[in-house]
Amino acid sequence: MGNHDYACLDQCTRDEMIRNGRESIDYTKRVLTPESFGLLRELPGFISENGIYLTHGLPPALFDEYLDMQNKNELIQAFLSFTEQVAFVGHTHLFEVVELTDSGKIEKYEFDFSELDLQPTSRYLISAGSVGQPRDDNREAGYLIYDTETHQVIKLTFQYNVELTIEKIKAAGLPENNGRRLLKD
Repeated sequence: MGNHDYACLDQCTRDEMIRNGRESIDYTKRVLTPESFGLLRELPGFISENGIYLTHGLPPALFDEYLDMQNKNELIQAFLSFTEQVAFVGHTHLFEVVELTDSGKIEKYEFDFSELDLQPTSRYLISAGSVGQPRDDNREAGYLIYDTETHQVIKLTFQYNVELTIEKIKAAGLPENNGRRLLKD
């Protein structure tokens, strides 16, 4: 479950968001079917499967905590909350890696390359970028593929019609800032 999913279900969380976020949540709540609300209610806070840990924000299942804003102690606590070698997270809308080496050292770096070979003696927190609203200077949509056999993470990005997307955002009556933020800074 992500923070916007939860805000559709919890009025207090919705009310704590900035105006743009509140308006987007209000729109979403108007267009969701009862069946869709039911699906949202069933979303887990995390998934642990095939040796991979998945959550929206910071592990264990904090959907509104940003990976890039955590200090060393907070990152160590996050690593202690899961046993898998790698956790993939979202929420920051950035590609970034936090590596916990076998010597206990925390290394943070941007995922600004196309492939990452996971070291067998390290553990990882990897922020998976954004298909929708990137928060870096690259306005391409992006995602990661993890090969569980080779332990390699592959980063893929692709261009899409940003202008058409902005038109659709406006036509839906969503906040204009949702479209403007897709343009290069």
